[in-house]
Amino acid sequence: MNKSGNSETRVSEELDRMRRRITDLEAVEAECRMAQQGLEKTVESQNALNSLLKHSLDEVSLECQMAYFLEVLLSVSWLKTLHMGGIFHTHEDDPAVLVLGVHKNLNNSILSTCARVPFGRCLCGRAAAERKIQVSKRVDHRHDINYPGLEHHGHYNVPVLSGEKVLGVIVLYLPEGQDGDPYEISFLNAAASTLASMIKRKRAENALRQSEREAHVVTKAGEIRNAVLQFAPIPDTGRCIAGILDITDRIRAECELKMREMELDSQSLHLKEVNSALRVLLDQRERDRDELKNNVLNNVNNLVMPFIERLKACKLDSYYEAILEILEKNILNMVSPFINRLSNVFINLTPMEIQIANLIKEGKTSKEIANMLRRSENTVIFHRNNVRRKLGLKQAKQNLRSFLLSFEK
Repeated sequence: MNKSGNSETRVSEELDRMRRRITDLEAVEAECRMAQQGLEKTVESQNALNSLLKHSLDEVSLECQMAYFLEVLLSVSWLKTLHMGGIFHTHEDDPAVLVLGVHKNLNNSILSTCARVPFGRCLCGRAAAERKIQVSKRVDHRHDINYPGLEHHGHYNVPVLSGEKVLGVIVLYLPEGQDGDPYEISFLNAAASTLASMIKRKRAENALRQSEREAHVVTKAGEIRNAVLQFAPIPDTGRCIAGILDITDRIRAECELKMREMELDSQSLHLKEVNSALRVLLDQRERDRDELKNNVLNNVNNLVMPFIERLKACKLDSYYEAILEILEKNILNMVSPFINRLSNVFINLTPMEIQIANLIKEGKTSKEIANMLRRSENTVIFHRNNVRRKLGLKQAKQNLRSFLLSFEK
């Protein structure tokens, strides 16, 4: 009894240790899963930001860049939005008003009531005025703009800042009740910084274009040169300074580059056409090769192997000399299209019927075929009639051997 009690105690202790070990392993596994999820989130974040930075250098309009920017943000898998949002920007003529530039899946009521939002009004205006992100779990007292049929939702309203200057606001719609996540807020601030750089660059490019005028300048030697006239205002004077930049060499280089690109495009098109033609030829060659393989295999299987198998089982005598003769003729037939044409055109012929048809073509009588194949003469006649029927000669008076010989032509 004592031993039994001790055994039960040891078993119980061992089970407890196993349970603790399992619990520890589950905890480690959970930590590993969390670490993996965190790593995947970080990688996706970096990929999204890298994509935004790369696209910011593209020679497209600011509106196109902002539309792409918004699409990337809404496609981030771990950013739990309603796949709705927009990007506001400011304008030099009225810098205290946000103008809705691009949007995604916003209804007409939102578009009409939020087309222009003054600083300080509603959540987007508050984000601009306070220069910090606004997070809302639901439509609360800060949501100044309302309209009939307003659905419950939350918000991320992220200011786009260049120093203390407000360039715009990013607004993303969230499911009602969703709290702001520190990692999401950090990511959105980084994205807003990227957008600010994009807006500043585009505005600088536009200002530079407005300050330049292309013209033709005649040198003292009478040479016509391409130039750009640049103007810069002198503060508090109402005057400006003008400068001339010779761009003849640049334009010539650009023309040469375009000509080279056109040549490369033409060569590329020619190579594509050649490659397409070669591909067709190679495909045809592959089909021809496969067809040749099938021809040889069909001929060997149908005409050679049956006789070889008989040779393996018997000693050579006059009978097998005849078989060898037929075997030799069949091998010669493999280089001719007869058998394969016969089996391809009349594919419903059985292997036995093909053998008999081949022997008929060689001029063998039903009795001779019966002796060679070790079948009764009635069996050969039966197969012979089947061949005539399958070849459509049952009611015709045409000679079967003559018909079969026509396949060699």
